[in-house]
Amino acid sequence: MEVELGSSVALLDQLQLLSARYHMDGRPPEPALDGQSLSAAARNGLAVLLRLAERSVGYRIPMKLDF
Repeated sequence: MEVELGSSVALLDQLQLLSARYHMDGRPPEPALDGQSLSAAARNGLAVLLRLAERSVGYRIPMKLDF
């Protein structure tokens, strides 16, 4: 079984750039009228990954991403 490794610090930097690009600023996405907006789901996913990467870097522990 192959395992690929990456840097949590680099991931955090990239996620912060992406977040800034979409002006999230820690605010949750606006809800869609139908409740199923792709952009809202993407922003929620970005917020979750950003929070996890921040904790990984802050606690100096690896972050395992398994697909």
